[in-house]
Amino acid sequence: ERLLDSSSPVRALVKVCACSAAMSAFLLNDTTCFVLTPTVLGICDRRGARSALPFLLAVSTSSNIGSSLTTIGNPQNALIASICPGITFLGFARAMLAPVAVGLLLNTAA
Repeated sequence: ERLLDSSSPVRALVKVCACSAAMSAFLLNDTTCFVLTPTVLGICDRRGARSALPFLLAVSTSSNIGSSLTTIGNPQNALIASICPGITFLGFARAMLAPVAVGLLLNTAA
């Protein structure tokens, strides 16, 4: 919880996006959402945020974007890896790094 908390709402939102994306690259994005939602709600409640909705949307959208980074991040990527035997874990991550980074930056800025 301390990792995501911040005195600035903008900084907290950036942290939530980054943490959600990073977690979902190695866990399924559903798992990331289940783990982060209570934490984010607790932080919003403690900080007296008018609405937790922007932070919850950040968890949801960033976890979807971050899960695209690796072959284990979401089932679709695992399917792609199983169909294309030449794709390695690192090769896939290397190929997806730029699109995921751009998507995450655009998502966070929105």
